Amino acid sequence: LMANLEMSGTETEQIYSNIEERIAGLVDEWVSEADKNLPIIFTAHASIEGAKFGGERLVMLGNDLVLSGSLVKNQRFNYVAMGHIHKPQDVNEGHQPPVIYPGSIERVDFGEAKEDRFFVIAEIESGKDTQVEWIQLTGARKFIDRRTVLRSNENVTEALKDALPNPKEMSEAIVRLVVDYP
Repeated sequence: LMANLEMSGTETEQIYSNIEERIAGLVDEWVSEADKNLPIIFTAHASIEGAKFGGERLVMLGNDLVLSGSLVKNQRFNYVAMGHIHKPQDVNEGHQPPVIYPGSIERVDFGEAKEDRFFVIAEIESGKDTQVEWIQLTGARKFIDRRTVLRSNENVTEALKDALPNPKEMSEAIVRLVVDYP
């Protein structure tokens, strides 16, 4: 892509900025050609400036291709369905269009261990505000994170077993046991 855009050797931040500008131009062109009687749904598997990753880490410019808030919050869109970030959120909360990351339906790492899982039902109709309903998933696989400190080399197996949850709680869960030892 960089070679095609004749940008090899350019700073990464400049490359992403250029690509984002080109995407914004294409989207504006497509939206201007769209049938005004139909709702417009924008969908992408990408990061949006200001979105939050799990653990409250904000998406920052410069590390990844990041779509600007102005691109996805375009008032001509009726709904924006996003993927890539697993933290459920509406990046345009309280405003139209809803800019939704529903999150993943399964936890994929320990940063998501305590986050609830959701899916979204959106009622989309041209000329009306889009209504979004968040449905919490139950039964998502648990991530259990434990830590223990070994004080001596005696009874190590027993100490590790004691640090783990009971077998019933671990059933079908992903368990991480971090062990500090002298």
